Amino acid sequence: MDAFKLWNVVSGKEIKTFSGHQSWVSAVAFSPDDKLVLSGGYNKTLKLWNVETGKEINKFRGHSGFGQMPVFLDYSPDGRYAISASWDRTLRLWDISTGEEIRTFNSSANSVVFSPDGKYILSGGISGDNTLKLWDVFTGNELRTFRGHSKWITSVAFSPDGRYALSGSGDATLKLWEVSTGKEIKTFRGHLEGYTISNWVTPPGVLSAAFSPDGKYIMSAGDASIRLWDVNTGREIAVVLEFEDGEWLAITSEGYYNASEKGAQYLTVKVNNKDYTVDQFYDVFYRPDIVVAKLRGEDTKDLVTITMQDAIKTPPPAVEITQLVDAGSRAKVCYEAKSAGGGIGEIRLFHNGKLIQSDGYYRDLARSSSEKQQILALNSKTIYENMRSVSVKSREDIIPVMSRSK
Repeated sequence: MDAFKLWNVVSGKEIKTFSGHQSWVSAVAFSPDDKLVLSGGYNKTLKLWNVETGKEINKFRGHSGFGQMPVFLDYSPDGRYAISASWDRTLRLWDISTGEEIRTFNSSANSVVFSPDGKYILSGGISGDNTLKLWDVFTGNELRTFRGHSKWITSVAFSPDGRYALSGSGDATLKLWEVSTGKEIKTFRGHLEGYTISNWVTPPGVLSAAFSPDGKYIMSAGDASIRLWDVNTGREIAVVLEFEDGEWLAITSEGYYNASEKGAQYLTVKVNNKDYTVDQFYDVFYRPDIVVAKLRGEDTKDLVTITMQDAIKTPPPAVEITQLVDAGSRAKVCYEAKSAGGGIGEIRLFHNGKLIQSDGYYRDLARSSSEKQQILALNSKTIYENMRSVSVKSREDIIPVMSRSK
């Protein structure tokens, strides 16, 4: 695509389109005051744009090489300079006000970024290099090389305080480094190395990675997923997945999830090599509140009541609709429930997310309600909220009910 678009993050509406590269756009970066935006294209040029008017202000030429070649870039923290990288074995430092090239650094790269104080540049190597390099902006000298990845570097970033560096790679890992020593501190594993979707092979590994503004979290993207990580522990907090049909799914490390209308169909639960549908664990693990809290970096210890490991110790029963008889305005539903080791408690029948029949708690609730609330009016959200108000003192208080086929 030879253009890029500006969007309103809150409303999701397109604000403006910037056109003029005459080739695919490979990177964009805002100026520190958000008044200008810099873009790099496969035609080996950089362009400077006025954000408000959408007009091109200046053009930066210098990268060379045969054929189409991407340009990666970043703005300096003071807004005076830009750094660009490409596959022509150069990094180039530019004066934003004049468009002049100031300095060349001899290295090819897939990613490049300024340090928070603007004194250093970090670059990530292409296939065959697989290293990160730290450069002095003003002398052009290479100060340090970071080795540890087994494939090319796709993304680099500094922590907000400048003490640490982050790298994402085609080897499907992220690595945290100490800038002052070049020492590898931690490796984050979870992304996949690439797979095929409808004859299209996804780019392998991590495509992009960044620190949160407070430096406590890392967000990474790749293999059709976005993942949130805890910098201190190295653990994955949550993953968001989008599928070809537009459905999406967000899952925390404990197994709690939120999903689009049909997104949960892609979830299965495996217990002792036996698969269960996520619907069988719906009451326990459909927790949009926990997912949101996790993504916000909030403490969820008071919200988490059970983990997936605990739940699978008493697996849910297997339920099968054995007969459905259409009787005009009414329907007769026959089902069979078999214990899978965790017993059979209350059985509830839903239709399009609404509870229409129950043989336990919600049957009694509907009968005893002072407001005479009809069971048909209890939708899945109400079920979820009410279930959270039920407190179980201990596991011994739960008595499995063994039921015959109904």
